[in-house]
Amino acid sequence: MSVKNTIQSTLISVANHTKSALQHRFTWLIVLLVAALFNTGFALSSSSEVQAPACIFQFFINTLLALTFTYAVYLKSKKTISFNLTRQIWFVLIPLALGLRLLMAKLGSNYDLESFEIAGDIVLNGDSVYAHTNRYNYGPFWAYCLGFLKLLSSIGGGYNKTLFHAYIVCTLFLFELILLKGLRKNWYDQLMCLILLFNPLSIILIGHHSQFDIIAIATAYWAYIKIKENNILLGIILLGLSYSIKHIFVFFPLILLFDQQITLKNRLIIAVTPALIFVATFMPFISNWQAIKT
Repeated sequence: MSVKNTIQSTLISVANHTKSALQHRFTWLIVLLVAALFNTGFALSSSSEVQAPACIFQFFINTLLALTFTYAVYLKSKKTISFNLTRQIWFVLIPLALGLRLLMAKLGSNYDLESFEIAGDIVLNGDSVYAHTNRYNYGPFWAYCLGFLKLLSSIGGGYNKTLFHAYIVCTLFLFELILLKGLRKNWYDQLMCLILLFNPLSIILIGHHSQFDIIAIATAYWAYIKIKENNILLGIILLGLSYSIKHIFVFFPLILLFDQQITLKNRLIIAVTPALIFVATFMPFISNWQAIKT
């Protein structure tokens, strides 16, 4: 047998065994448990700051786990589609997912968290984030959230940076759950939501890096849900709010222009109005327009 045939036969055998393994729900639970234990163990064994080699190792291992999840989702069988967890189990899993993100937050801070601290201080001082720092170039919504969270972390004994980071993680996790609620409302089954909740990359991005894209994504997704439900007004408001948080969905209305299920009038309104809401959020800072543009 040639080398080519041997490799092909091996790949087919691996695929068949994988499909067979995915027929059992315990396989999914073991994969999820491995991911959870890896992240927990790494967080508990790390120092307050992530060293470069450890960070690289963590990146590749978690990428491998994320690819494993993706492959499992692609191959999942009809039996795993019927995967169902009781409400009581979710009451255990959701705090566990939050706990993993909070443990990741203990790995230390990064440049973004320093920028968040600066933006929060400026807001609490009553100044404009656009006039007093070049480390914030988003809509004002998140800046005021940071100011509020920094105020909370200063109650009862002075400012606590670790607590500030924890409050950010809790806020982002809340919107992560809001997004999953929207996904569950439409097409995704519980197994997919469980995988998204314990996806190692999500745990790292929310727990350590604390990227607030999830707020804009969740808001835009619920805007889409409301638009499809013909609640155009609420959909427009949510989409405009998503823009003002982080403008990553500014081209989304262009896609909706081709949706024949939405009337032409509503499509044009959706294309224009959220952008006007986004611009309107900057009106209180019109005197800093040059700084906003740069």
